[in-house]
Amino acid sequence: KGAFSDPLLLEGRIAKQSFLPGEVILEERVVEHLGGSTLASIVEPNKRAVTVRVNDVIGVAGFLLPGNRVDILSTRNTGKNAVTETILQDVKVLAVDQTASTDKDRPVVVRAVTLELSPAEAELLVKATSEGSLQLTLRNPLDSELVAKKEEKKEEPKVERKIERVVYKRPVT
Repeated sequence: KGAFSDPLLLEGRIAKQSFLPGEVILEERVVEHLGGSTLASIVEPNKRAVTVRVNDVIGVAGFLLPGNRVDILSTRNTGKNAVTETILQDVKVLAVDQTASTDKDRPVVVRAVTLELSPAEAELLVKATSEGSLQLTLRNPLDSELVAKKEEKKEEPKVERKIERVVYKRPVT
């Protein structure tokens, strides 16, 4: 169900991911090219393509490829300390530099990574970029579990107990 039986029906469509020879092509794995860039055609509805500048370390030492999923960590300086937190999880990589192909099998040093985010996530990412630095962490393709954020420990208010010394005097008889 949903497979193309006539190859002519695929004409003008763009593959969202690589196919193996002889593989059945399903409708949800291709998109119709409606003009504009190829990248715009593969962005899911209600999502946005956002590009961030990276270096060889931030870009997972060149092992990042389109189709991978990453978590994004943000580090910002709070005066005396640096604070790092995971701001986004399980984010799809759409393109690496200007390549949206997954055909590479060797690491490539990249300068930019394009990610697929909701508009709210895009705002969070842009804000984090201006406040500090980012780090991408590559996820295992089989790991879709999200890690709960650590709740900040609220310090219990310190209650000082005042101990008064009470001296009882016996009445004189």
